[in-house]
Amino acid sequence: MTRMQPPVKELLPRLTPILKNRHEKVQEACIDLVGRIADRGASFVSPREWMRICFELLELLKAHRKGIRRAAVNTFGYIAKAIGPQDVLATLLNNLRVQERQMRVCTTVAIAIVAESCSPFTVLPALLCEYKVPEVNVQNGVLKALSFLFEYCGELGRDYCYAVVTLLEDALSDRDQVHRQTACVVVKHIAQGVYGLSCEDAVLHLLNFVWPNIFETSPHVINAVM
Repeated sequence: MTRMQPPVKELLPRLTPILKNRHEKVQEACIDLVGRIADRGASFVSPREWMRICFELLELLKAHRKGIRRAAVNTFGYIAKAIGPQDVLATLLNNLRVQERQMRVCTTVAIAIVAESCSPFTVLPALLCEYKVPEVNVQNGVLKALSFLFEYCGELGRDYCYAVVTLLEDALSDRDQVHRQTACVVVKHIAQGVYGLSCEDAVLHLLNFVWPNIFETSPHVINAVM
């Protein structure tokens, strides 16, 4: 990295316009390169420049090509690891307010990857706080992010499952079907991750809230419950 010509701090600003290139394979390769730089040479670039890249990457979460979205989401993880999760997380949580569903889903995956890269305790407090916002899209986004977070963390979820019990109680008894459906998926990932790790009391308590949803008529909710 130290011998690169041009130097990394000059190369990165030149890559930013290429992120807007209309050719999808060029975009994907460029995002991968930015991710590699964030992974291996983040110290050569200022945090302000990395935040500028983050705002550019947000636009790419609505790309049609799945590879572009995946590369952008992974790059968020590398940048968060490089400059700390707080600023990156604030940007992503703001993005949960957009109307476009695909963009919100990609944002929740990015939040979970930030949690995986920087440990869940850096992300969970902000997610729990964000759930208080009385907006359906934001609350659904938080639940979706928790679902991916516990899926990616696996056994690490043992240390954090008790922290989200009250939030999941609220979601599982909410009037909104999508809230209950997503909360059921979160409980599933928690149960799979903490199996055999002495967290049965929390899981059993949550299952008592999951069980009444078996009488729901929506096939999506029934599928999540089963």
